[in-house]
Amino acid sequence: MSETTPRREATRQRLLQAAMGEFARHGIDATSVEQISEAAGFTRGAFYSNFEDKDALILALLEETHRATMGRFQVDVANLPEGIGLDDAIRRLLAVKMVSPEAYTTTLEIRLRGRRDPALQRRLATLRQELRPQFAAVLEAAAARLGLEPLASVDDLIDVFDALHDASFLWGDDLAQPDSARLTQLIGLVARQFTVPKA
Repeated sequence: MSETTPRREATRQRLLQAAMGEFARHGIDATSVEQISEAAGFTRGAFYSNFEDKDALILALLEETHRATMGRFQVDVANLPEGIGLDDAIRRLLAVKMVSPEAYTTTLEIRLRGRRDPALQRRLATLRQELRPQFAAVLEAAAARLGLEPLASVDDLIDVFDALHDASFLWGDDLAQPDSARLTQLIGLVARQFTVPKA
């Protein structure tokens, strides 16, 4: 069992990466299980050994992307230098949050599919709620590290920062860059409106 587990995980990861690329290029509905399997170098059997169906893969892809990003956030927040300014901290954290255009296109594809598929939408909503505490923990740790006290609930802050991040991708290339001065300014403005220095 110990010999097959790493191999199975490697197969799963290759399928997820292949799916991200195929979804971004062709769209979810136009991408078949066969295409994903072939792009990963496997057969349909390998796909169904790892995922019940395409929707199960979609959820796994979102969860994997989110957990990896949050893991990088946790490390970066913990390593923020003592006394770092808010804008400098935002720039560092944006470099972690930003994902590749391919990954973001796939995420948008998944959301659109959820809008057309109530069953998938419910599963996506459940997954979002399950992942929210990890994002909340990162925001709370960042605020503590920067000596800030939130004036709004963490849930509200998550929604605001998610909206800004989504808009940064949709508005154009400049805002989608980790070093975008405009995006740093917008997030800093929100952070200053919804936090105060700890006494």
